[in-house]
Amino acid sequence: MPVEIKITYLIAIAIMLLLVGFIIVTVLIHNKKQLLFLKEKQLKEAEFKNAILEEKLTQQKIIEAERMRISADMHDELGAGISAIKLQAEFIKQNFRDAQLETELNDLIDITKDINSAMREMLWSLNTENDTLANLFLYTVNYIESFFKKSTLTTHFSKILDHPETRISATSRRNIFLCIKECINNVYKHSGAKNIDMSFVMKENLLIIKLADDGIGFDQESVTSGNGLRTMQFRMQEVNGKYKIDKLSKGISTTFTIPLA
Repeated sequence: MPVEIKITYLIAIAIMLLLVGFIIVTVLIHNKKQLLFLKEKQLKEAEFKNAILEEKLTQQKIIEAERMRISADMHDELGAGISAIKLQAEFIKQNFRDAQLETELNDLIDITKDINSAMREMLWSLNTENDTLANLFLYTVNYIESFFKKSTLTTHFSKILDHPETRISATSRRNIFLCIKECINNVYKHSGAKNIDMSFVMKENLLIIKLADDGIGFDQESVTSGNGLRTMQFRMQEVNGKYKIDKLSKGISTTFTIPLA
């Protein structure tokens, strides 16, 4: 093969190699630019999401600070006012002997006690430091023990909380507690029970609360009627939860199931 043709072939091959190399380099540069573009886009999206999250956290802190302020104001102002009314009524009762007046003063003192109790519950629900499952369980146990302190009924408590510090909103805490309070009141008034058991169980993303007594049970009509039961239904709907009442061989059990996520 003549030398000129060999040189021509070599030049052609070199040109082809240069062209292939140029194409490869161009593709690599394009891919790198695309990768950088995607990374910048993801970074901007992440920064945007972080900004939204920071704004939400800021708003949450503002709300929590306001809840704490309201809680403190209620404790300092309303609490002091209620205590003053109670003390004044007791002073009048001790210094003025009148049967009718004494009866009315006793009613007034009872009202102040009820208001003070309701205010303490509201303060508990407003305090952001109480937004955990562990605190909800402890507060409920203390309430039930205090409620039945002067009765012959025996209380039993158990809990299985794998993550006791799981956060739970003030709205959920208050609705759950008021449902339990309604159950306890029903047991005291109607069941004639000697024992009541309460359990808190955390199962996956659910909180399951069960109250069972060994009283006289119920009739089916009473389960489907009554303001207390309708109120429990409403409160469970408020927290996307549900409840059910089951008849036991002796007594009844009420189960509340509330999603935590």
